[in-house]
Amino acid sequence: MQVTTIKKIDLKGKVLIESFPGVGMVGAIAANHISEQMDLEEISFIENDAFQPIAIFSDNDALHSVRIYGHENCPIVLFTSEFPLPRQTHLEVSNAIVDWCIKNKISEIVSLEGLTSNKRPEQHKSFLATTNSKIKETGMKIGLNNFKNGIVYGTSAMIYLKAKEKKLPSTVILTETEVRFPDARGAAHIINIINKLYSTKIDTAILINEAEKIEEKYLEIIKHLKQTPQAHENMYQ
Repeated sequence: MQVTTIKKIDLKGKVLIESFPGVGMVGAIAANHISEQMDLEEISFIENDAFQPIAIFSDNDALHSVRIYGHENCPIVLFTSEFPLPRQTHLEVSNAIVDWCIKNKISEIVSLEGLTSNKRPEQHKSFLATTNSKIKETGMKIGLNNFKNGIVYGTSAMIYLKAKEKKLPSTVILTETEVRFPDARGAAHIINIINKLYSTKIDTAILINEAEKIEEKYLEIIKHLKQTPQAHENMYQ
């Protein structure tokens, strides 16, 4: 498995944000919003026989289901998909993306995850796990909780471990959300954390003001996933 380049840009020093569907869809919603707000374009993709044979159409353009977004003038690169990866591909994908990051001199990998809550929290409590001492110090200053004990699943878990093994700084940001429904406000909260940790200025007003409309859109995605046995099986793995 390898990362295929569509458009070559200078990636040195950029931060890669990794996000796939999971609890509350907070990571997926956040990734889509970041892409739109920062006017990112598909620059690379990963293919595998185990992936669902799907093309994503956006503004009359066909996108690969597992893709990387970027822009020459943006400090952030996104690795994302609307669909969860099959369980048997997690290790191979993680190795491929970490090697790609090292080859392109990416400075850090950041994974966005929802943390299961029995009900939708009025205030989203968030946690941080990181191998980057500066990010840990900043995180504690802005009130994030140290993720001392717990479990991270799937692609995020494998990427964190592989990055740590290969001495590439890696971070996981987790925010509490209800497992049953998409949470646009939770996505806005996690983006605001990114703004504070990495000095970005991603506007979250639309996510908050149009939360119900955005959540309805992602409910339709979840319904589609539930109709696809392989995708549903891997949804929270």
